[in-house]
Amino acid sequence: MRRMPDGRWMASLELSHSHNQYIFLVDGKPVLDPNASGKTRNERNEPVSLIVLRRRL
Repeated sequence: MRRMPDGRWMASLELSHSHNQYIFLVDGKPVLDPNASGKTRNERNEPVSLIVLRRRL
């Protein structure tokens, strides 16, 4: 991640067109994204954030 001039952090990556699970690590602790598309649980039954990407036509 890179820190932006306004103090926000930014990362850029390519994701598949589907449901993608993620979690933020803040000071080594998992944190859900309050702006996520939703929340779900991963294969270890831990809460994770969810983003849904749809293919543009």
